[in-house]
Amino acid sequence: MKGPRKILHLSSVNRFTVTLDDDPLIPKYIENALEMPSHSFNDAECFLRKFRQLRPVGFFVDIHLGAGLPTGIEIVPKIKLAFPLVPLIVMTSDLNEMLLADALQAGADDFIKKPVVASELKARFNARLIAIRKQVQNKVVRFGDIALY
Repeated sequence: MKGPRKILHLSSVNRFTVTLDDDPLIPKYIENALEMPSHSFNDAECFLRKFRQLRPVGFFVDIHLGAGLPTGIEIVPKIKLAFPLVPLIVMTSDLNEMLLADALQAGADDFIKKPVVASELKARFNARLIAIRKQVQNKVVRFGDIALY
């Protein structure tokens, strides 16, 4: 019997995600679940200075980043403005159910509760990649041999 079918082929030297979380174990967990590197930030201010220089295939953002710092929900619109076609998944262990609505209204593509389950994380990330790929494909206009994106 063959192993599980991969939805998308994501193995490439240049493919990586970006994780903004004050828990240093989360980026490693994401790396293992997705089988690709994750550039890690544990400081929101440092992240905000540097994230536009990166070209990730996805973002993972924790909601609570520490007292006195912007929340993940406040950072989401900045990320989506710069990277509208890159999946952005918000994570939290907070039990407040309004955070889900707040995160989605801010522009998050999906929401995962902590503790994160590897199979769920991978499935949700792949689903976001597929949805965005379809969105991009639907915006292509062809005229004979010419394609406008």
